[in-house]
Amino acid sequence: QDKITKKIVTALALKLSPSEENKIAHKGTDNIAAYDAVLKGRANKALATSEGYSRAISFFEKAIKLDPNYGEAYANLASVYNQLAVMGIPEKQLGMSLKEIRLKEREVLEAALKKNPTAITHAMNGVRLLFQYRPDEANAEAERALALDSNNPDVLWQAAASIGASGRSAMEIDLAKKALRLDPNCLF
Repeated sequence: QDKITKKIVTALALKLSPSEENKIAHKGTDNIAAYDAVLKGRANKALATSEGYSRAISFFEKAIKLDPNYGEAYANLASVYNQLAVMGIPEKQLGMSLKEIRLKEREVLEAALKKNPTAITHAMNGVRLLFQYRPDEANAEAERALALDSNNPDVLWQAAASIGASGRSAMEIDLAKKALRLDPNCLF
């Protein structure tokens, strides 16, 4: 793992701003209830069922209410909406159309980028940029995400997608393998 991480960081050679370096040192929130809500949300998201996603949304929204600057909560909420859209969860079960889900994903992701962007926020934004046919920007966001946290399976999966689309398939495979080692149940 350490060899792969070092290889990735060296290959990226990305400079972080002082505020981004500070984010590495201080992650998340000081609000224990908000942190707990994010953990519960992630556990429900991992179920990969419409009921699990629905509960995950509630937990992430609760975390945001408890700490409106908790970037990880926003990023995870955006990730749920992304998964719902990609997996095609039936609209009847959610009470939202695909268009509404995508709009909500974009709204939450934009809030995450403004509030307190984390590694997963940058990784998610990279995938969004990739779907907008902006591969260079997507790749830059993936690199920023990896520089902030190269041990988060969600970050690794999202970054792998952006990096793979830029033609670096060997690095994409390394990132995906590392994500699976860190969390064999990680979907994306």
